[in-house]
Amino acid sequence: MTHWITQAACKDLDTELFFPPDGAPGNTAKQICNGCPVVTDCLLYALTDLQLVGVWGATSHKQRKQIH
Repeated sequence: MTHWITQAACKDLDTELFFPPDGAPGNTAKQICNGCPVVTDCLLYALTDLQLVGVWGATSHKQRKQIH
């Protein structure tokens, strides 16, 4: 496990927040991410594995595909 995960704002939250139904923007999760001290680390991690779904680093799977 990478060190940044232990500092993530989401570490003790219900993971369902970060896996919204198809087509849903995941705004609640993104708000949590935007206040997280390790949001950049999380985003970089998610960009290394485009198979990851859900909200990571305040971005959706679709957004990460556009960044990559």
